[in-house]
Amino acid sequence: MTRLQPQNYWAWYQRGRMLEQLAKYQDAIASYQQAIKLQPTFDTAEVACQRLLGQTLSPSAIRKIHNVAAFWLRERLDNKVTGQDCGRVNG
Repeated sequence: MTRLQPQNYWAWYQRGRMLEQLAKYQDAIASYQQAIKLQPTFDTAEVACQRLLGQTLSPSAIRKIHNVAAFWLRERLDNKVTGQDCGRVNG
């Protein structure tokens, strides 16, 4: 995807996630950094990159983690996601 859309920050972020899962940490860091370069306000990639680099999280990074988690939770609640995510039907 990154070859087809080199300016797509989301593709670089997803590439970083995949590489991280494969324990290719240096490549994952480079992908996260490219995502940040393309979208400087993309907090999720910044936090992932800092985590892999083993950096002590600054207060601003901690706020960003909080904001990302709050955004994710709001999205889940706004979409009224229920147990149906896993194929269960709530009674």
